[in-house]
Amino acid sequence: MEQGSSGAGIRSRCSGVLRAPFGVVALSVVLCTLGGCRIAAPSQADNTRQENAALKERVALLEARTSELEAKLAARAPSTDAAEIAKATPVIAGIEIDGFTGFGAVDPAGKPRRFTVYVKPYDGRRRFVQAVGTLLVEARAADGTVIASRSLSVAEVREAYRSQVTGTYYAIEAEVPENRVGEVANVRAVLQDLLTGARHEATRELRTDRMRR
Repeated sequence: MEQGSSGAGIRSRCSGVLRAPFGVVALSVVLCTLGGCRIAAPSQADNTRQENAALKERVALLEARTSELEAKLAARAPSTDAAEIAKATPVIAGIEIDGFTGFGAVDPAGKPRRFTVYVKPYDGRRRFVQAVGTLLVEARAADGTVIASRSLSVAEVREAYRSQVTGTYYAIEAEVPENRVGEVANVRAVLQDLLTGARHEATRELRTDRMRR
């Protein structure tokens, strides 16, 4: 009888040990349900703040576009200071291809590699100046053979403008087949300036570490 009682006690204790974790979990769920803890979720106030931020951004963009149109209209009006304005207005004196030009990371699916060309128009003081015109970029082999190219319209050139930590330039992407990456040796860019009618051209040899990444 004592042995039977002892065995029952052991089984009772073991089953208690096994049931304990489940009891803790169940208790936790109940407490969370009753408000002891809650899962963070966006509140109505959070959503309202996000909508207000997005609305303010849209308003700021519309105001900027309106100001730009007003400035363009004002520029069409006759001015007695035309000579001084022309003298002080920067125009493109040339273009250069930035050293960051090169390939993106290897695509595991074997898709064409992204090849980004960074073009910098500059004025007579070698300072960056925005361009209004068309732009052509080419990735070429050592013998001048064009491996990949891309042409940008006036509107596309404006959208390609970038200003960030690495500098200010126009970023143009082209796709190069993976099996021809090793053939790219230099880059060529041609900008047709619609403000002055001038044609600017630049070439650059690719650095070795920019050819294969």
